[in-house]
Amino acid sequence: MLVLIGAPAAAHVGDIPAARHGASVPYDDNQAIMVPAGSKARDAAGLANAEICVKAGSRAQYNLQAYFTAHKIPLREFVFQENGEMHDAYRDGRCDAITARRSVLRALRASVGRDDLILPDNLDGHFIRAAALAAHTKKENTHGL
Repeated sequence: MLVLIGAPAAAHVGDIPAARHGASVPYDDNQAIMVPAGSKARDAAGLANAEICVKAGSRAQYNLQAYFTAHKIPLREFVFQENGEMHDAYRDGRCDAITARRSVLRALRASVGRDDLILPDNLDGHFIRAAALAAHTKKENTHGL
């Protein structure tokens, strides 16, 4: 059984870790920032004046601006109209970081094939929380979790 809290029905929640039978495993999918493996940044403050890839007019852009303003971190945005173009720019090293939901960043990191770092900062208070109950047998596990 999968329970989504605060998410639209079609939300992609990423990988949910396994749990023992009867136990739920929480998974928070909030907005974060990812930097290339060689970056010296270990948190958002370490990205002062760095160029951050973000989608124009998105909640991610709003949250990025609000977070950096609230924490008095100088921000330089590299703004894109399309997610694919933004992901390509990050892969090609044309921006210093990228921001999105953690599940999106994990998928991008896997496609890049590097050990890029997802920074610990939570850029928004609106997260998707998923919980999975471990099944006793495959037959019980009808949802493929």
